[in-house]
Amino acid sequence: MSKNQQQPLQDWETVTFKKRTKPVDKNISQKVLSPEEKIDRQKKITPELRKSFQQHRLLKKMTQKELATRASLDLKTVVNIENGTAIFNESEICKCEKALGVKLKRK
Repeated sequence: MSKNQQQPLQDWETVTFKKRTKPVDKNISQKVLSPEEKIDRQKKITPELRKSFQQHRLLKKMTQKELATRASLDLKTVVNIENGTAIFNESEICKCEKALGVKLKRK
């Protein structure tokens, strides 16, 4: 190339992106749930299940912290299971059962 010919320069125009907004349906967040839907959404651990967890843990002479580490769970999760405040989670229950070495009745 000769000195007189110039290469095209880069285009430095400003590019702006606009976020597309979807219309929000306000009725969805304020939906009133029936009593059956509330129960389905928050299945709590049954008192029988939490008592059997506690009994088996005490029979093995384990603390809640030891059970949590063996089951690869948080201490808070094990505490909530034994208190009955945890929402039923099948995978967490199975992990605790394996750590305790027992199979517990769900219902």
